Amino acid sequence: MLPLLRDLAVAMLQTGERARLAVARTEGPDGGALDLVVERDREPDLAARAALADFARRSNAARISWRDGAGIVEPVAHITPVAAEFGPAVVELPPGGFMQPTTAGEEILRNAILAGAEGATRIAELYAGAGTFTFVLAKMCRVHAVDGDAALMRALSTGAGRSGLGGRVTTETRDLAARPLLPGELKDIDTVILDPPRAGALRQVEQIVLAPTVRRVVMVSCNPQTFARDVRVLVDGGFDPGPVLPVDQFPYSHHLECVAVLTRGG
Repeated sequence: MLPLLRDLAVAMLQTGERARLAVARTEGPDGGALDLVVERDREPDLAARAALADFARRSNAARISWRDGAGIVEPVAHITPVAAEFGPAVVELPPGGFMQPTTAGEEILRNAILAGAEGATRIAELYAGAGTFTFVLAKMCRVHAVDGDAALMRALSTGAGRSGLGGRVTTETRDLAARPLLPGELKDIDTVILDPPRAGALRQVEQIVLAPTVRRVVMVSCNPQTFARDVRVLVDGGFDPGPVLPVDQFPYSHHLECVAVLTRGG
């Protein structure tokens, strides 16, 4: 792919200009697919868009998209479907959505979350993304999946319907950093799965400690600092922490994923 990248750089970049290319490989029912997202300060003109589409075809990519300065992702060439298998469901992924970096790490996280949620009767999965863990949890009990990305929530909901889990999975598009779920909205929930971005979920855990029906929190984090801060709030609110599982989910970087299960008695 490197020779093709050089050709793309010549076609898209001026002298001294830089661009970023994110490459994700997804595994769907028809095999693997490359999903590419390009980011550059300038919006691509017609020639740049043609170069991106040509690069997608020559590199056998399923899709190539453009991300602007506001974070909006626009597909430039969509050649074949981009889908991922999450347990019993197949989800057609929107461009630019977050995916777990490695399949091995994803499996470790999935197993840890499933073990931590064992026995749950109703789960709220917060920062659910496209449903990496949602569908295996839904085999256990009903799951309410929440995320701020509307495209991911639509993809998750469609995947749930197509897999026959529509009656066990509900979705909600909501910016949890700005509008966390309140105790009254958690009154039917006994287990919360939290997998926030690096900024953590401080406002949400502050509401969880006020929700008496929530007896268990499975906390997943890619930032040990905000993980420790949020766990401290839960502990001060009456939760007992279990062992912390570190997962090297970001190879060749200093980032570390952590998982812990916190419980409180009746």
